[in-house]
Amino acid sequence: MTRIVEKNPRKLVKHGKHIFMWWNINTQQVLYSFFPGLEKSHLKQLPFIGKKSVPASLRPDFWKPFCTATFPTPYQGLIAYRKLREFRRLHETAWDETQPELLEQSKKSRIRALMRQKANSIADLAEVLRLQGEQAGWMAKNREEREVQSREWLEKKWAEVEELAEKGKTGEINKLQLEIKRLEDSLTRKTTEKEKERVTKAVRLHNHRLKKLQWALKMVYKRNALEKTLASGTTTPTETSIVAAEKAAENASTETLQTTSTSESPRSNLKNPITTSLLPRHLSAPLPVPFDLSSVTLEWADLYDAEYAKAWPEAVVHDVMGTLRRNPPVPNAERIAFPAYEEEVLAIKATEEEKLAREKEEEAEKKVEEEKGRVGRVMEKVKKIGNPFKLRALH
Repeated sequence: MTRIVEKNPRKLVKHGKHIFMWWNINTQQVLYSFFPGLEKSHLKQLPFIGKKSVPASLRPDFWKPFCTATFPTPYQGLIAYRKLREFRRLHETAWDETQPELLEQSKKSRIRALMRQKANSIADLAEVLRLQGEQAGWMAKNREEREVQSREWLEKKWAEVEELAEKGKTGEINKLQLEIKRLEDSLTRKTTEKEKERVTKAVRLHNHRLKKLQWALKMVYKRNALEKTLASGTTTPTETSIVAAEKAAENASTETLQTTSTSESPRSNLKNPITTSLLPRHLSAPLPVPFDLSSVTLEWADLYDAEYAKAWPEAVVHDVMGTLRRNPPVPNAERIAFPAYEEEVLAIKATEEEKLAREKEEEAEKKVEEEKGRVGRVMEKVKKIGNPFKLRALH
């Protein structure tokens, strides 16, 4: 069999958020997967280091899951997966430095030793998590520095835009429009090519300046419109509100744009997409979320396997998978409990029998109470109307 997966296993989890680790019970080789299953393509992870070092096919009775690592973000999981692959490549290629005693063994024993990667992979996972804990600090620092740089850039850039908008409000737009019209009229009266070229260049420069002033007015108008949406209690503006602000700015007349206040909204609000649209590429490119080890969970088929690592980060949570079938359980799904011992089974059975007997007693008591109630109702009726048999005897 070349495929040991459930139906559509890739749809069960998000790519990169989980790493499923498998081991071969005969050779202790290790495979990594992003979904709770294995395919024949996963065998490409195993290098050829000798005869029968790479299985020809996947056998479900040989490959068993032993650990599932769950990460808070797919990016953190993908980085961990890459590091695990790199560390294993070092184990397989730099063994003469890390394990010099293998040089004294026979070729067959050396191949077998290099194929045993289960303990190494667990130690590698602990080291990867330790490195991610160190990276979390400077990743958070980079985000803080990026925020400071972005705010400084926006303050400077929006000051220039507001200055242009103020010039557009003071009548420069009207002056430019009149000047452009005058130059276009004079263009028909020019006779030489040199004069026409000079006038055409002047018209082009005035048009560029006019468009720049109109753009500045529209940007300020859109920024203010979206700031009102954020001030109403919306934490992040929706795409609808952004499109509405852009359409309003496009349809607004020049007189309306010229009445827009340039100091109404903050210049460096990073939650306003209109404000941040002026950021250059090196500041607008998103930074990854800092790694978080407190949200990392390791689920073990055998919890004692974790002792292969010298130490684990304190924030990492260790758990057990529960009862395993062919594939590991999907993280955060309902667990299958381990089979109970004989003493537990007897105790559970005794508890169920006691509960059943108590229910029968309660049901019998309830029937007796109902019977007493029925008899009591009949006696009350007899007292009210008297004994009908006694009345018949008197007649």
